[in-house]
Order: sequence, then structure tokens, then C-alpha cells
Amino acid sequence: VPVWETFLDETRKAGSSAGAIVEVEATGIPAGWGAPIYGKLDSELAGAMMSINAAKGVEIGEGFAAAALSGEENADQMRTGNDGARFLSNHNGGIAGGISTGQP
Repeated sequence: VPVWETFLDETRKAGSSAGAIVEVEATGIPAGWGAPIYGKLDSELAGAMMSINAAKGVEIGEGFAAAALSGEENADQMRTGNDGARFLSNHNGGIAGGISTGQP
């Protein structure tokens, strides 16, 4: 994008840097990745992202906004039917208890 190229070039020439928010959505992740205690999927993802030198925060699902929600508001309720189990929401970003749910 030319506007960003110009902005970043001017910022670099000024000897400065810029902040950013990077959003990633993973699809096609099967349910069951991770572990409930050690090796939690969200812990592993956050650790990998925080290994980037300038990273200052990682959000999964509702992220930091979840701090303002009650447990009921943030819970991803599950229902079962003829087509199997499904979640009614995805506040936890496809990870429940450290294990992938199969949601994006």
C-alpha cells in the first residue's frame, strides 16, 4: 500500500519506529490440539508471539476485553445435536482449557 510505504519510509528516515496491531485468524485447526495443564495451546501461541522483541501483548479470543465480562458473558456454551457438538459463540478464540475446539 503506497500510503504505508511512504509513512514507514519517512519514519525510518527520521530514525524512529511505529507501533502496530497484527491480527491473525487460524482456520482448519482440528479440535484436540494442546493440553489442559502443560503445553496449553494458548500458552504456546502467546509464548511464540511474545518472543518477537517488540511485542507487548497477545490477545486470544475476546482477549483483554474479557476482563470486563462476567463468566457467563465470556463462556462459550456448547450444544449437541444431530450434526454433533457445536459452540454457540467463540469468545475464547477457539481454545478452551488450553485445547483447540476446532473453531477459527
